[in-house]
Amino acid sequence: LIEDANIVSGGEAVLFAGSLNGASATIRSSRLISEDTDAVRFAGNINRSLVVIGGPDSSAGNIIRGDDDGIDIDGNISLFSQVRIENNARVIGGDDAIDIDGGMFLSSVVIANNGLIRGDDDAINFDETLFLSDVQITDNGDIRGNNDGISFNNVAASRVGITGNNVRLGSGGIGLNFAYSADSELTIGPGNSFDGGADGIVIRGTDGEVLTITDNTVNDTAFTNQSGDYIRLEETALFDPGNPTVIDAKDATFEGLKGIEMSADELFATEDKMVHFPDDNTLGLFDISELFVVQGESIQLAVNAAGALSGAQEVVVGAGTFGGSVEVWVDNLNL
Repeated sequence: LIEDANIVSGGEAVLFAGSLNGASATIRSSRLISEDTDAVRFAGNINRSLVVIGGPDSSAGNIIRGDDDGIDIDGNISLFSQVRIENNARVIGGDDAIDIDGGMFLSSVVIANNGLIRGDDDAINFDETLFLSDVQITDNGDIRGNNDGISFNNVAASRVGITGNNVRLGSGGIGLNFAYSADSELTIGPGNSFDGGADGIVIRGTDGEVLTITDNTVNDTAFTNQSGDYIRLEETALFDPGNPTVIDAKDATFEGLKGIEMSADELFATEDKMVHFPDDNTLGLFDISELFVVQGESIQLAVNAAGALSGAQEVVVGAGTFGGSVEVWVDNLNL
């Protein structure tokens, strides 16, 4: 137990040099500053252990700042371990704020109710594979990264939940950068916002593997000020064999507006900042309103996308030159 500590160090403020095996470690109500490296570092593996940084309410929260990472877990988190980073006032890193360098196996991580999580590179980074594990990132007030806000490099047969987070980015970053290599589940719950950066949400798939978006919705996620794409799918993401997975984004807002509230020009501009089924027929489909096609996209793919939706559909084609022929095979379709 580390409690009520005030440590300013040229090295790590707190260093667990070896592995934790069947242990419990709690850091709470402390100020931990490293002027040269990581503020809090776990150099070894975490096995069958409980690690709590912060606690169940704000009185247990810490102020953590590292010249490199704020919190750095170098080893693997495995064998029913739990890591909980909760109710901290600030976690700041000159590199990443929270850097999970090792993999996860049969374990869980909760990052919840923190005030500020700020990294000069990534705010929250899961660098290695999550396998048969669970990560919940919930109700964090201010997540800031100059590169990525929340990054998962390889999710495999695991569950990830992102709910109630405010993510702000530098000019080149990605709000949620998510890659999966085996069947997994991603919850994009209510109350998320992504402001700035290059892209809001990027999901990269693996051919033949299925990512389930809980309830097939992004709920009321808000996208503002992205210089690139609001949503971009890559490498067969959200494509079940034969059909795109249709994700309900009707309650999401883009520059403050839902799809149903947009003019035709605004809908065309929004569609131009999404990469999904109308761009590539091996990707999933985000349904924000009527289907719109902009120059460079395929009218045929939009017609095919309408066939994946229920009820009468409309495909609106914007100005431009479109090559190829169009087969309208969908009933109750207005083109």
